[in-house]
Parts: sequence; C-alpha cells; structure tokens
Amino acid sequence: MTERPGIMVYFDLLDTLRDYTTTEAGELFIAMLEYGTTGAIPDFTDRGMKTVWRGLQQKIDRDNLKYQATIEARQYATYCREYRKKYNGADPPTMEEWKNQKISNDSFGIQLQQQQQPQQQPAEGMQGGISPNPEDFLLKLGGYGR
Repeated sequence: MTERPGIMVYFDLLDTLRDYTTTEAGELFIAMLEYGTTGAIPDFTDRGMKTVWRGLQQKIDRDNLKYQATIEARQYATYCREYRKKYNGADPPTMEEWKNQKISNDSFGIQLQQQQQPQQQPAEGMQGGISPNPEDFLLKLGGYGR
C-alpha cells in the first residue's frame, strides 16, 4: 500500500476482538497488518469476520489518508522554508501550485527565479535553482519531511 511505519490500532478494537476466539482475533490482526503493508484484502468466509473487517479496513484507509496528508504538509513546509532562505524571504508557491509543480513539472520555479534573482547560479542538479521535482529538492536537503 504505502511506505509507512505501521498502522494505528485503537483501544476500541479490544472489545470487538474479545467477541472472537484467540485464533479468530489473531486472523483479524494479521489481516490488518497485511492490508496495511501490501493492500491484500482477506477472504474471510465467516459473515461476522467480514463485517468486522469492513470497519477495520475503513479505519486503516482513513488513517492512511491522514498520514499521507501529514507527510505532504511537512514536505511543503520544508520546501517553503528552504525557498524563503534561497530567495531572501520571497513568498513560495502556494501548496496547490507546489502540488501542480510536482505533477506537471512545469517551469514555474524557473520563471520566478528569473524574475527575482537573475544573477544567482543554480545549484548542482537543479534547474533555475529549483528542482523540477520538489521531492528531489527535499532529498538534497537530507530527506526532510519524510
């Protein structure tokens, strides 16, 4: 599914797992870990297990979306901080512009750099001082935001 450290296990799951045998509870727990790691959906035959699984799957998916949003916000914050340093406090692109830049790889950063500081030399491996891929920019900074 994604490269993240794990999944969240909430205390309210304990009450649900107490309704099952140790073997069934273990199957549900292993299914959660496998789904969180690989995205594999278990094929439970028991209707009760299927029902519980649907709720667990929704929680894992919800938490994954929140985790991805947090990572993206941290990456953007790092990008903004470094952008301001590089361009003497200039306002960085908005988060939406930054996302589009990541996706479309357009020349927004090159145009902005030419307008603000045409005398500045680009850093090694970067076009116009800004990586066309913001993730490359973060990696050059030592992986901040990951």
